[in-house]
Amino acid sequence: MTSDPSASGEKAGNRTFRDRYGEINSEADYNRVSSHLADELTRENTAEELALALAHHLIYVDELRSVIREQRRLIQAQEAATTRREGLIVEMSIQAATEVANKTATKAAIAIRRNLSKVLASNAAKAKHASSAKAADKVVMREYWADWQVNPERYDGKAAFARDMLDKFPDWCNSKVIEGFCRDWEKEKPVK
Repeated sequence: MTSDPSASGEKAGNRTFRDRYGEINSEADYNRVSSHLADELTRENTAEELALALAHHLIYVDELRSVIREQRRLIQAQEAATTRREGLIVEMSIQAATEVANKTATKAAIAIRRNLSKVLASNAAKAKHASSAKAADKVVMREYWADWQVNPERYDGKAAFARDMLDKFPDWCNSKVIEGFCRDWEKEKPVK
């Protein structure tokens, strides 16, 4: 590519084009600056020098246009590649999300089965316990406890109540368990 000799500043000194002629913001500015520059060039240069400068300028402009076309082509190719990459990224993201969703659904199904098994086993144990003799004893103990709440002078405290229940229900072997029942019943709503 050939460089523009007028850009070298050989005859213009160190000042830039804008320093010498000002901003070009309108067609009138363009015409004014063009006319001034033409006068200056014809005063300072021979016809041969002007023809050579014009030839350099035409080659320079042609090279610039060629570079601009190539840059536009590269930008379009980049944009197309970016669009393809974005499409692939979206496709891969959808695939990954689908895989994660499938794995999560599988894990959730396994967890639901486990929880269901636990709930069924727990319900079976509760049903078995509810039908046991100790469960029936506990219901009767609860009635004694409710009566004690109405007549507090009957027992000095939970320990005395628990000892009396152990005498009445010999299958129970630990007064601490019965005292725990009392604490649980106290937390419940009062029986009417």
